Order: sequence, then structure tokens, then C-alpha cells
Amino acid sequence: METPFGIHAEYVSERAVNNCLNMYKKDAHKIVPGLVGKFKVIPEYKDSLDCPIDINEIGRLKIWHKEMHDIIDNYIRKFPILTKHQPWGYVDGINIQYYKPGGGFPREHTESMGLNDSHRMMAFMTYLTDTKNAGTEFTYLKWTAPCKKGLTLIWPANYLYAHKGVISNEDEKMIITGWLGFE
Repeated sequence: METPFGIHAEYVSERAVNNCLNMYKKDAHKIVPGLVGKFKVIPEYKDSLDCPIDINEIGRLKIWHKEMHDIIDNYIRKFPILTKHQPWGYVDGINIQYYKPGGGFPREHTESMGLNDSHRMMAFMTYLTDTKNAGTEFTYLKWTAPCKKGLTLIWPANYLYAHKGVISNEDEKMIITGWLGFE
């Protein structure tokens, strides 16, 4: 898939997708309304049901995590300057997010919009469903990623990569998403 500069796209396997979907079901007791920032539920900004995963629990997503690690390595090959940064890795947890038809994150945003999240360098997302007429629109890049099961994106967290969810009013959508940054 051809992507704009700075965005990397690869696919994880069906097994990796199922690993995430199974964890969402297994951890149903942890599912909460999606938060904007760290503390606010604002459905007109983000309408989702999220299963938060703490960084120290990432090993429970063994298949997805291994494949994600390979994708991160490929991103570093594109941008070897990342090997010269101070130590970085997964930060702020990971979310498996479910969007019912009509739900999503339609508000334009970036992954680093204030002091509390300024340590984030990159964002990542894997689509867990094939959802027609859905995806992620990168505003300034004039590019939209389709919601294709297994498609995994990595992109910088800054303002040039402002984006918003493309909402399907007919179908469900699921993703797993999180951030890479300074530990």
C-alpha cells in the first residue's frame, strides 16, 4: 500500500487479529466508554467502548505483539535516526476499541496535543475488522486509510499527522491502538 511520507503500513496475520478480538471478549469486565484525553467521556468527540490494556499486560497479546514488533523494526529501517534517540517504547497503555454503527472518533486530533502526552513520538493502529466506508482520514496529507482487517499503521504523533475517524453508519469497526514514546 502506498502511503504518505512518515506513515508506514503493513498487515498483521489473521491469528494476530484474533488474538486481539479474543482479549477484548476475555476482558469484557474491563470495557469502559472511550475517553478523550485521559479523563473525559465526550461521545460527540469519541463514541467507543474501550478495553484498556496496561503496558505490563502486553505479553497477553503474544501473537499480535510479536508481529507488531516486526512492523516497528521495519519502521525503524525506514527511519534509522530512531536508533539514536533516548530509550523509547510502548507508553500510556494500549486500547482495543469497539465502534458500533455510527460510532467513532470524528473529531480531528493528533496523538500529542499537550504537555501530558508530549512524550509520545508515534502512534500505531491495527484494524480488527473489514468495515466498508470507514477508516482514518489524515487531514493535511489528504489521504485516507481504509479499514481493512489486519492493516497496521504507524505514524508520527505531531500536528502534521492530524486525523479523524471515518464513520460507518452501517457497520461495526474495531481497532487496537496505542503509542510509542519516551519511557
